[in-house]
Amino acid sequence: MSRSSKATSLLTASVLVVVATPGIAHAFGEDDESKQPSRPSGPSGDASGKSLMASVSNSKIKLTYPGGQTAKASVGELKSVDPNWEPPACWYEPVFSPKQPKDAVATGEGGLVNAHVWWSNGLWVDHYEKGKADSNFDPNRPGDTTADGYKKYNLGKKGMFWRSTVRKGMYQDAKAWDCGRIMFWQDEGTIPKDKNAPTPETLAAFAYDKIRVPDTEIELKPEDKSTVNLPTWAWLDKTTFKDVTVRADLPGTGLYAVTT
Repeated sequence: MSRSSKATSLLTASVLVVVATPGIAHAFGEDDESKQPSRPSGPSGDASGKSLMASVSNSKIKLTYPGGQTAKASVGELKSVDPNWEPPACWYEPVFSPKQPKDAVATGEGGLVNAHVWWSNGLWVDHYEKGKADSNFDPNRPGDTTADGYKKYNLGKKGMFWRSTVRKGMYQDAKAWDCGRIMFWQDEGTIPKDKNAPTPETLAAFAYDKIRVPDTEIELKPEDKSTVNLPTWAWLDKTTFKDVTVRADLPGTGLYAVTT
């Protein structure tokens, strides 16, 4: 039987611009006994070599700063411009080429097949090399509790294996289980037809979280405290303000977002 356990200063950016490659919508403002139970906290490690472990909150999203990073960042926290929306707790990302899990299984100790479920080497071989079906652990697919297996890790095919990623700080949250599918194959240049597939909005939120707005120093006279009926003057030295921009790309998907 498969076993698993559920673990259960305000600054606002002025404009959010979300873009994607053509074909993507634009948005603006925006065997079985060896199975081990899931581990109680988010593991970390390398995605190749001797281990298939990978941090569940270590996204493969690549960040760049078109205008350069700010030298002095604000200690304030950016808040969403939409109070009714929050970034997803989890989503799926491409993580392995066919050769990577094959090599890792040959030298490793097993690894995560989704953000919470750990498999021994034998189970990886059964499912991804020998084609044996296994449980899918997906609460969003009550009629699809079994995932078809693969032959020889899909070597020779163009595409990537995808697996769930959990947003930092959300690993113990029940919502992190929404992305419950075990690692699955996706052909090159395509996005999974799944409500937890990454979107430009997901990338925009990821980029938004990485924006660091520089501090603005204000001078006051008097400097310490004001007196009733005595004016207090406040001013800023003349300066030039420029946009702070972060771009987030998800390799292998053609998706990206630019947040300003």
